[in-house]
Amino acid sequence: MAARQGGYASIYIICAVVIGVLVGLLFGALFDTVIAERRSLAVLAALAAIAVELWARRYVAKVFPQVAVPAGSPSLIFISVVIALAGGLATHDLGLIWNVLNGPVLGFFSGLFAALMASVLTVLKAAEQQPAPLGDLDPAG
Repeated sequence: MAARQGGYASIYIICAVVIGVLVGLLFGALFDTVIAERRSLAVLAALAAIAVELWARRYVAKVFPQVAVPAGSPSLIFISVVIALAGGLATHDLGLIWNVLNGPVLGFFSGLFAALMASVLTVLKAAEQQPAPLGDLDPAG
């Protein structure tokens, strides 16, 4: 049973990162000329990536109830917004270091960082809420 949960977790993380990268790239490409401030563009691309991933997770959970999809709590959503802020700012700073402030590139990496951090946090939160097996509760063995 634990191996099956781990398989779902890794598949979820990969899917979340792919969604985050695609949404971030698309957001960065669409709003490259509209949003002149690169830092704002990076943060908004990360927020868009997390929002679309959250929507996709809820959609999959509703349409396919047999698939184990981690649930999103309000505290997790708040923390995801903070993660998007951190991911977008980190991407902007890396863009300054690499001297690459192109909108699609900033969006790509903002979506990547934010989705990766948020999906790992979601999996850890879901694993924390799992009940421990009975054998693990007995200190004697």
